[in-house]
Amino acid sequence: MREVADLMGRRAGKKIKVWAVPSTVARAAGAVAGRFMPLLKDMAAMFSWFDSGRYVADTRRQEQLFGPVPTAEDVLSRYTDELGTARHR
Repeated sequence: MREVADLMGRRAGKKIKVWAVPSTVARAAGAVAGRFMPLLKDMAAMFSWFDSGRYVADTRRQEQLFGPVPTAEDVLSRYTDELGTARHR
C-alpha cells in the first residue's frame, strides 16, 4: 500500500499518508454494521479472503485476451490522469 501511495503522491505532487485498519477490526465492523450496510459486509468478506493467503493473481489469460498486462505504475498513472480530467470538467 505504501508503494501505491508513493506512486499516486508523486503524480499529485503531494505526500500521501497511509494507515492500516487491522483486518480483525474490519471484519468485526462488517459483522455488526453489515446487517444494515451491505457494503461493509462485503468489505469484511474481502479482508477475510485477503487474510486467507489464497489470493494470487494469474494474469496469463488476461494477457491472452487483452495483450500485455499493465504495470501498477501504468494503471495508477491512467487513474490519476482520469481523476485530473474529471476534476477539470
